[in-house]
Amino acid sequence: LAYADGERARALLSDMRHTVVAQLKVRPSQEEPGVLYDPLIDRDFARSLLDLILSRRRLRSAGDAEIAGHPSRPLRAILAKTESLEPRVVTVEQSNSSLIFGGSLILKIFRKIEPGLNPDLEVGRFLTEESAFEHTPPVAGALEYMRPKEEPMSLAILQAYVPSEGDAWAYTLDVAGRSYDDVIASPELSLPAVTPTVAALLDATEQETPELALQVVGGYLERARLLGQRTAELHRALAAGKRPEFAPEEFSLLYQRSLYQSMRALTSQSFLALRKQLPRLPDSVRGMAETVLGHEEALLARFKRVNVEKINTTRTRIHGDLHLGQVLFTGNDFIIIDFEGEPARPLGERRIKRSPLRDVAGMLRSFEYAAYATLFNRNAGAPEGDATLDYMRPWANFWSFWSGAAYLGGYLTHARGASFLPTNRTDLEVLLEVFVLEKAVYEVTYELNNRPTWLSIPLSGILRQIEG
Repeated sequence: LAYADGERARALLSDMRHTVVAQLKVRPSQEEPGVLYDPLIDRDFARSLLDLILSRRRLRSAGDAEIAGHPSRPLRAILAKTESLEPRVVTVEQSNSSLIFGGSLILKIFRKIEPGLNPDLEVGRFLTEESAFEHTPPVAGALEYMRPKEEPMSLAILQAYVPSEGDAWAYTLDVAGRSYDDVIASPELSLPAVTPTVAALLDATEQETPELALQVVGGYLERARLLGQRTAELHRALAAGKRPEFAPEEFSLLYQRSLYQSMRALTSQSFLALRKQLPRLPDSVRGMAETVLGHEEALLARFKRVNVEKINTTRTRIHGDLHLGQVLFTGNDFIIIDFEGEPARPLGERRIKRSPLRDVAGMLRSFEYAAYATLFNRNAGAPEGDATLDYMRPWANFWSFWSGAAYLGGYLTHARGASFLPTNRTDLEVLLEVFVLEKAVYEVTYELNNRPTWLSIPLSGILRQIEG
């Protein structure tokens, strides 16, 4: 935070009001209030944060707390190729704030801090210094806040800036939109029956891709397969850790029981919220919501499968919140970013070792979201009951199914033999299915709170797994 008064305060209130936290007077005689504001927009302040890291400086407070800058090994090589470190604020909506310096470095400032090492910094350092995984930006430094007798708090992470064409989410929406144009322009295309369950996806990875999928999804199939490969390579790199924080751990019946209990609790909370909101839901999704609520016991029975017999696999550190928005598309490859997990969860929970198949499930759900987001965005102004929307829904399922199958095929091919991948087809199917369902149940609560008109995406995802 910073304080400004006079002309500077008036300019902030006029041109950058979104940065102002409060107006206040700091002197009794002050006629016009000044402003308390977010100073990342100030070039000098932004540069001072970077200088803390570059110079290994420490800022001490009167109470023996300090902010310390820590440069990392790749920083020198990055600076050697850098001509300018002019800062600019990243304006993309995020839970954190980011500054880009020239075209070489990006500083992400964490907005939710607590004692302990942020997983984004912890995992980023591991991948930079202890692994051979090259498809994530190297960590070049960090800012930490330290108080006596407490764990350091991660304030910011400095990384190499990776030029890209944007994230994989925007790229996927663009590709899906062009695919839908082709489908609408080709009414002679006949859509085969598709039951997009996890079991069907696993079957599809062992079959030749049908001609219609090649025609409709096109070159994106190879992109999705490459993304699956990069995900598998990431998981292999994380599973190669030797330190206790990263070394793989065997599944146990006790752990599997805790998995089931957490899924059961999540379902109870999500379905309670859904029942409360039922009378206020749009007509287009209320019937589907009632059907899903009627399947609660069947859903719990699916989750129960994870607690029947010991599953021979391991759990490791994972990405924790993997979806298409957490991946940059460079034009011919993918860069995986943002390893901090879900910021709303406590740090300790985000650092727990889990099955890497959770990440895979998150990405499979992301393909379905992209397919439907494209559909909803294209029909945003259409009247209720528009025939085009109904006609294209099955094609959205078809598009997301074969994109997901390509991704899963790429993943399984490159993860084969790893300790975290069950060799037993039944165990693999059980874990993937429960994680896909768990993600969809979580999405129900999210959409209830944020986008009720999109509630049909997770609801239909749950129904397809249960009824399929």
